Amino acid sequence: MARNSMCNSLGKKVVQKHNGHFLSLLRVDQKQHSTNYWANQYLGTALPVALQPSRPEKGLRFLTAAVSLRSSSVGARINVAERLVLVGDSQSALTHVKITQSFCQGTAHCCSDSRHYHTAVRS
Repeated sequence: MARNSMCNSLGKKVVQKHNGHFLSLLRVDQKQHSTNYWANQYLGTALPVALQPSRPEKGLRFLTAAVSLRSSSVGARINVAERLVLVGDSQSALTHVKITQSFCQGTAHCCSDSRHYHTAVRS
């Protein structure tokens, strides 16, 4: 539990500040704990934006690993869909969004996020 809290804190700092030191720590954490959902999720979201210029494809494999670890995670699938759109694979992104929508039945916030991405991906 404590390691997950550390990973969550590090991930937030990387995303907020794009600090190379925290990015290095996340890389080490992910390498040592490749089956940790949060290590993959945070590294996958932080890595592309920490690089200059931004490289959306760089985080895709870690986000895909996060989806593999928690296939019903709406956030993980939306993050993968966003990256796929940025690398030009709208069809695969749409597949993730449609899967996400199937999880969201009866959840207004989740459904509105999925509809937003569904509309954006189809455009």
